Amino acid sequence: FTTLQEFNEFNELYADFKTTQNLFDMKKILIDYCKRDSLIVKNGVKSFLKVIPLINNKKIPLSASSIALQTAIQFYPKLRGGYSTLYNEIFKMAYYGGRCEVFGNLLPNETALHFDFKGMYSSCMQEKLPLGKAIFVSEPHDFNKPGFYLINFTHFTNIPVLPIKINKKLNFFVGTMEGWFWFEEILLAIKYGAIVNKIIAGLIFDKYEPFLNEYVSLNLSLRDQGFAENIIGKNNINLLYGRLGMEGVDSQFLISNLDAPINFLSSWVMNNSTIYEIKSNKIKPINLAIAAVITSKARIKLYRGFKDVEAFGGRILYSDTDSIIAAFLKNIYRDKLDIELSSGVKFNSGTSGTVLEDAVFALPKAYSVVYRSKDNCLVQQTKIKSLRNLNNFHYKFKDAFLNNKILVWREKSINKYKFDIKYDEIVLKIRLNGLDKRKWINKKYFSRPINYDETSNK
Repeated sequence: FTTLQEFNEFNELYADFKTTQNLFDMKKILIDYCKRDSLIVKNGVKSFLKVIPLINNKKIPLSASSIALQTAIQFYPKLRGGYSTLYNEIFKMAYYGGRCEVFGNLLPNETALHFDFKGMYSSCMQEKLPLGKAIFVSEPHDFNKPGFYLINFTHFTNIPVLPIKINKKLNFFVGTMEGWFWFEEILLAIKYGAIVNKIIAGLIFDKYEPFLNEYVSLNLSLRDQGFAENIIGKNNINLLYGRLGMEGVDSQFLISNLDAPINFLSSWVMNNSTIYEIKSNKIKPINLAIAAVITSKARIKLYRGFKDVEAFGGRILYSDTDSIIAAFLKNIYRDKLDIELSSGVKFNSGTSGTVLEDAVFALPKAYSVVYRSKDNCLVQQTKIKSLRNLNNFHYKFKDAFLNNKILVWREKSINKYKFDIKYDEIVLKIRLNGLDKRKWINKKYFSRPINYDETSNK
C-alpha cells in the first residue's frame, strides 16, 4: 500500500469478504494480481520488439536513449563527431540547457495566460545543425559563420538573452561577461541591445545542414501508428539530443559467479553472484556540439516568444524550457486568445489551463496555479520539484510565499518491514523565498535581473 487511504480501503474489502464468504485467499489474490502485471509488461515488450526493427536494424540496445542514438546513426553514420578533447571541452562550456525562470506575479488587475510550444525540440532538430570539421580561429573578425564564439559582451535589459553557468546552474545576468555561445544566439542578443566588446576566439564548422530532418520526420510519422509506436517515436525525438551530450563512464559492472576479474576496483555479493566494478576506457561524448546547438535554438525560440508576448501587451511571469506564462490586463485578456503570433505563440481558448484564475510563482520549478477544467470545475495545480500529492495545495502555497512562512509538506505511507507493517510520515519544511536567479522588487509583483558584478564569480 502506498497510502493510508489504500490500506483502509483494503481493510473494508477484507472485512466485507470475511462477512459474506468466510474465505479470503490472500495468496491467490496476490498471484492473480502479479500475473496481470506480468502479462501487461510482456505484451508491452512484445509490442516494442515489433516496432523497433522498423526503425533500427541493429541489435536491440539496453536503454531508450541508445535506441534513439542507433536509429539516428543509421541516417547519418558520421553523427559521432570524433572531436578532440579540447574541442569537446569548448562544446561543454557552450552547452547550457533549457531556460526556467521566475519574472513576476499577478497584479490585482491582471489575468495570466499559459502557452506550451508543441514539439519544441523536434522543430529545433529539423533546422540546420553543424557537421563535419571544426576549425579553431583566434580573434575572428565577426561571428557570421556557423560556430561557437568566445566573446566579451555587455548587456543591460530586463530579460537578458545569453546565459552564464555557475555551479551547473543557468543564470541570465546583466553587466559585462564572457562566455562561449552559438552564433545565432549572439546575433539575437545584439538585436536586443547586447554589445560585443571583443571576439576572443571561434570554433567554426565547415558544414551546416538540416541533416536530422529525415530522422525526425520518421519518428513523427511513427507516433500516429499505435501506442508502442507513439512512445518510441516520442522518446527517439526527446532523448536524442541529450544522448548526444552524455559522457561515457570510467567504470562498468560485471555480474559473475566465476573467478574475480583482474584488477577490479570494488565488489559486493548479491544472492549467489558477485558484482565487480572494473575500469573501462572513458568514452568521449557522441556529439556535444549538436546537443549544445539544439538547446541554444530552443532558447532562441523561447526568447522570440517572450518578445512577441511583450509586444502583444503581455508581461512575462514565468518560463520553463518550452512554456510561457504571461499577465494581461483583465479587461483585454480575452482579446488576446486564439491569435497566433509570429513566434508560434497562441493562447488557445479551447485548451484547459490556458486562462489561469490565480497564479503564484516563487522559484523555478515551484509555482501554483488555479484554472477551470473543461467541465468548468476549479482545479488547483501546485508544482514543487521532486514532490507529489500536492492536491488542493494552492492557497497554502500562496500564503507561505506572500507572507514569508515555512511551507510544511507531509506524506503518509504504509511500508512493510520484515513481517510488520509500519506507518511512515515524511515531513518537509520548504522555503519559497530563496529566489537567487533574479531579485524581487515591488512586493514580488516584479523581479529584476542580477548584475554580474554583484556575484562572487566575477
